[in-house]
Amino acid sequence: MSAASPGFRWSALAPHFLATLRIVAAFMFMLSGTMKLFGFPIGMPPNGTTAVAFSEIWFAGVLEVFGGGLILLGLFTRPVALSCPERWRSPTSSSATR
Repeated sequence: MSAASPGFRWSALAPHFLATLRIVAAFMFMLSGTMKLFGFPIGMPPNGTTAVAFSEIWFAGVLEVFGGGLILLGLFTRPVALSCPERWRSPTSSSATR
């Protein structure tokens, strides 16, 4: 491919796009976790509170905050990406029982 072809430009920018995707995904995990643990930026619906300490939702919040931080730094991204959404895949999660 020549330097002026569109395919060359996209492949050259791929690392930047992947880094942007990783950073946005990390912030999304951290946002969800801080909502559960600290009530920031808003508390959990329906009444705006935080999760009860040492409950399943609290542990999910801890995983999301610290896992999101590790993903943001680029450390252990594959194991963290598998462990963070574990609650979402769990058959005992609250959304599966509705």
